[in-house]
Amino acid sequence: MGGLLPAVGVGLMLLSIFKGRARFFLFLGFLATSFLNLGTIAVALIFGIIAILVVGFNSDDFAAFRDTQENNNNAYRYITKGDLTRSWLLWHWFCEALYNYERMQGIGFCNAMVPLLNKIYKDDKAGLVSAMKRHAMFFNTDHDFGGMILGICTSMEEQKKDGADIPDEAFVALKSGLMGPCAGVGDTLSQVVLIPILAVIFINLATQGAVWAPVAYTVIFMLIFYGVGYWMLNLGYKSGGEVVLKLMESGLLDKVIEVANILGCAVMGALISSYVTFNWNVSIVQEGVEIFNLQTGVFDAILPNAMPLALTMVIYVLVKKGVKGSYITFGVMAVGFVLGLLGLIA
Repeated sequence: MGGLLPAVGVGLMLLSIFKGRARFFLFLGFLATSFLNLGTIAVALIFGIIAILVVGFNSDDFAAFRDTQENNNNAYRYITKGDLTRSWLLWHWFCEALYNYERMQGIGFCNAMVPLLNKIYKDDKAGLVSAMKRHAMFFNTDHDFGGMILGICTSMEEQKKDGADIPDEAFVALKSGLMGPCAGVGDTLSQVVLIPILAVIFINLATQGAVWAPVAYTVIFMLIFYGVGYWMLNLGYKSGGEVVLKLMESGLLDKVIEVANILGCAVMGALISSYVTFNWNVSIVQEGVEIFNLQTGVFDAILPNAMPLALTMVIYVLVKKGVKGSYITFGVMAVGFVLGLLGLIA
């Protein structure tokens, strides 16, 4: 049972990244590990470079970033950079503190905005109340990219305080329009790619006796997670939203996601080969001598780790057809238990 169950996790994960030309890299990563004995770190490094070369980037893809540098005229008029950073940390730590179906992260977003709004509207109680109301409405997105929206809203609030004609509906429309794409990009990059890839790499090191592996995993993840989040916060604030919208429309994020999908599929292929165990224990013995073994004589001769790959792909197909993950999990456990009890797999 334990040998088969990792296939369930991989199969469920493939639902998000097994698409387009990234699908081919699942099998390439699998073959690289099965035939070349490459470790997960080597697979991640090699296919990360290959993914960037395959997708391709040009100067036009980064035009929005150049615009950010050239049009960075927003000053800290009512708040300080420290104020903005502290509010961003409040967002990161408490965005789901009052998570509910009515407002989702709305209260958490408002909680992060309150220290900034108190400074922007310190002499305007009615303006403060109105701002708190519009930022407590329904909101739901990724942690890192949500910080970018926090920065945009802060910039817009300063502009509104300075007399810009920005209606409440503009904040609602902007947040509603960005939260979906930001969640799609952010959740894919962090939860579907970054966490699993780092976990696979450092679990592999931990099983080899590296006691520092869990600490390294945590430190590296936090550095990437908070580093990207802080950059996104400042990108949102300094651009005031205009450059962010250009960035969303430029196609750069689509390319980043495709690179992430390719890398994720390659690492998942390596994971199938390394962590899913499904070996037949069927043989023909004559006079105490094994003359034929199903696993080594057929499956290993054709394709090593063929059964783990086949099991994973069956699980993926079942997930794609809408079968519940819990049903699949218990089904795999039952298969493993019965076949193991009969002595057919080892």
